[in-house]
Amino acid sequence: MRDLFSKYGVPHYLKLDIEGQDHVAAADIDTTDRPTYVSLEITSVDDFYVLRSKGYKQFKCIQQGSFTPVESPVLSFPNVFSQAVTRLKSSQMANRLRSAYYKRRVPTDMNSDPNSWKFDPESSGPFGEDTPGEWMAFEQVLHAWLSQKLGHELGYRATVAGDNIWFDLHARIS
Repeated sequence: MRDLFSKYGVPHYLKLDIEGQDHVAAADIDTTDRPTYVSLEITSVDDFYVLRSKGYKQFKCIQQGSFTPVESPVLSFPNVFSQAVTRLKSSQMANRLRSAYYKRRVPTDMNSDPNSWKFDPESSGPFGEDTPGEWMAFEQVLHAWLSQKLGHELGYRATVAGDNIWFDLHARIS
C-alpha cells in the first residue's frame, strides 16, 4: 500500500477486496499517511485488530447483500424489533427477490437523483458516511460481529446464517 500511495497519492477512501488477503494490504497502511476511510471484507477477528493498529477509531460492520448494519445484541424492545426486521430483510427469500429485482430494473441515472441509486446485493454497497448505522467503538463493533459469528453458542443471533452472508468492516480515523 505504501508504494501505491507514494506513487498515486493517498486516497480519501480505500476499499480492499482481494479475496481473503485484505488484511495483508491493510497491514501495509502507513499510520502517518493513511486514507480517512477503509473498508474490507471480514475474514477473521484479526481484521479488526489490524485496522485498530493503524489508528482507525470508529467502525461499522455491514452485512453485505442486505446492506444492514450489524449491532450489538442488547435486549431491549427496539433492539429486538430491529433484529426481527434485519432477519426478515436478510432472509434467503428476501435476497432472492432483491436480486431478481435488481437484475430486471432499468439502471438509474445517478445524475438525475443521487438519492435514488440502489446497490446490487452482490456489490460492495455504500461507503464512508453513506453506510447505514452508527459508528461504533472497537469493542462494540467486535462484539456485534462476534454475536453474528458465534450467536448460536452465546444464545442469540441477529441474522440468519448462511453461506452467502458476509460482512464488510468499515473504519474511519475519527
